[in-house]
Amino acid sequence: MQLDASALEELKARQIAFLHGRLVSPKAEAEWRENVRGAVDAILATRVGALFDVDAVARALDAALSADAARRGLRPGWASVIAIAESRMRENEATVGEHLPAGTRAKIDALLEEPGLVPERLLREALENDAAEEVMRDVLYDALTEFSQKVNPFFAEWGLPSLLKKLSPFGLGAMGKAFDSVRAEFDRRLEPEIRKFLKGFSRRALRQFADFTIQKGDEPEFVAIRKRLAAFVLERRVSELTPRAGDRRAALAQEIALDVTLHLVTRAEESRERRRTLEMLLAVHARQTLGEAIASYGVTGPLLDADALAAATWPVVVAALTSDVARGFIARVIEEFFAREATPGEHEGP
Repeated sequence: MQLDASALEELKARQIAFLHGRLVSPKAEAEWRENVRGAVDAILATRVGALFDVDAVARALDAALSADAARRGLRPGWASVIAIAESRMRENEATVGEHLPAGTRAKIDALLEEPGLVPERLLREALENDAAEEVMRDVLYDALTEFSQKVNPFFAEWGLPSLLKKLSPFGLGAMGKAFDSVRAEFDRRLEPEIRKFLKGFSRRALRQFADFTIQKGDEPEFVAIRKRLAAFVLERRVSELTPRAGDRRAALAQEIALDVTLHLVTRAEESRERRRTLEMLLAVHARQTLGEAIASYGVTGPLLDADALAAATWPVVVAALTSDVARGFIARVIEEFFAREATPGEHEGP
């Protein structure tokens, strides 16, 4: 039956409207859920070699991790994610320990009991340095000075000064003044001598302290210290450990972390390493299905729930199908169909 032009246009419009509604209808959503489930199963049953092309994947990763992409997308994106996470953490009044799953605290204790937990080289770098030596020198100086004042019988309050005070009523006041003068001179000469002594001794003291810490580091007393430090952190509220808004130190630390991370993932050496890793994985798993390859790494269950994935992606699908681009494409396909039907024999192939 031959349709006139107006009837043809009406039919064309009705078909376009039908497709627009049908593709985002509740029935389409149910079909999407079923299709996603089937698609996931089909992908898992496909051989790895047919799913992945090393060149294509490597190019996609290089494009996503290029210096320009990092500057324009990754960096501001991660900075925003961190800012949002910190904002939520400032409101979190639970302790860190409350966020641990059952049994994890025991695993932390077991880790802290492991011998050699802190590398010797790291411990020595932390203790044997100029800053630590200066602190040690000041501490020892104060200790020696206080010890001299309290224990030296010539100058301690319980020693000769006390005796002179008792004798002063008998006319020995002048002797007390002379003694005070001697004491002041002694103190004046003692101070540089103590510092001279400590200049060499403080370094040896630090080395001995590091040696002692390394030797005793796995004994129960030191393990108990590590556990107390861990307990201190676990008992703190999350909000207490989160930097305040506008904290310049935290902002600088985040900048450093982003600088280092993005530098590592965008450098040419990392690109070559990613490609070598992809080639290695493809060589090992090319003949296996994706499901078999995943299972070879000990994964015994599904990596994702197909129904959850379908539910999460359906709004995106709807947004794509109702966009001007999709609507224009659908209209062009329908137009093409009716144009072909209007001139049969002039078109070959789909």
